[in-house]
Amino acid sequence: MMLSSTYNVLIERKNDLDMMIEILKSLKKVEESAILKSSIMLMNYNIIEGVFYALLQELFDYFMDKNIDIEKWHKDFANTIAIYHYKNIESPKGKKIATAQNLLKFRKLNTISVPDFKEYSQVNKLFSGNLDQDKIRYISKDYFGVSYRGKQGDKYLYEIKEIRKALAHGELKYSEACRNFTNADIEKYSISVYDYMKRVIDAFKSKYSNSYLVKSS
Repeated sequence: MMLSSTYNVLIERKNDLDMMIEILKSLKKVEESAILKSSIMLMNYNIIEGVFYALLQELFDYFMDKNIDIEKWHKDFANTIAIYHYKNIESPKGKKIATAQNLLKFRKLNTISVPDFKEYSQVNKLFSGNLDQDKIRYISKDYFGVSYRGKQGDKYLYEIKEIRKALAHGELKYSEACRNFTNADIEKYSISVYDYMKRVIDAFKSKYSNSYLVKSS
């Protein structure tokens, strides 16, 4: 599993953002610069959510296209699909039975299906305008069994999310949200976003490469 499409999404959006940063450097007026800085911050959030969505879409597509037998799914992915299919079914004791093990008990192997990620995300609302480093780490670990190392700069994703929220809700004007950011700050935040999202993609690629596809016996 190469995740080449997701890498391309990251690179293409980074190229757009880099272009805007070069324009920012050429601006002389404070007001124009402040507005563009806010726009670049929104572009950074667009990278965060757009790339993570593309990553999960490509992961789901991989299992759909390959038509891989459920017994060969990685247990973390199998659990996630089990919860999708059986999230509302409970045992007599009230305990959830939506696990990969019980999935085999309730459906024949040839009727188990991997939903399109758009369909899955509508049923299980993982995120919508609220992604930061902690949320991505939680979803990656708890839903897909993926872990990766953290860095000091990861904290900038939280700040980007908060700026995006303030702008989306009309709490701040574009000329206000990033007025106190220097051009160097904008570049630092943007580099951090690219670095973080690449680490996430790399971690998913490692977890769901062919050597890790089959569950351990």
